[in-house]
Amino acid sequence: MDARRYRWVELGPDEPLAKVGLRELPEGESKVGVVTGIVCETDDIFNLHERLSRQGVRFTREPSKTPRVA
Repeated sequence: MDARRYRWVELGPDEPLAKVGLRELPEGESKVGVVTGIVCETDDIFNLHERLSRQGVRFTREPSKTPRVA
């Protein structure tokens, strides 16, 4: 990975709750098969979901465990 091709912003009141990254594709590199998405990192997603719900955040779905991608 070439970090010079990435730009990102970290969001959150106490710690970075979300990291949004953008990656520049080298000239001629295909976008087909490139993984995209938004990642939220936390030690306990269920606790964070409960805390944010109490503060009025509305979610479209409940958190769930998924296999970790390497």
